Amino acid sequence: MKAVIYPFRRDDAIIGLVKDFSQLDWAVVASTEELAREIADADILVTSNRVCTPDYGEALRRNARKLRWMFFSR
Repeated sequence: MKAVIYPFRRDDAIIGLVKDFSQLDWAVVASTEELAREIADADILVTSNRVCTPDYGEALRRNARKLRWMFFSR
């Protein structure tokens, strides 16, 4: 199962999930372009509302074909 993390900052503690849940196939992205590329086959998105922009929403609308679960950190 694939999960994508789009944190607000690269040093965000939420990135620790990659180590804590190593059974998942993780992609850590830092831009809407990376999000668009990685989200197509992802089941889970871990993100922050602070990165949400119109481009972010468009990347999800166009590319999130398998997405089943989203988690928003602060």
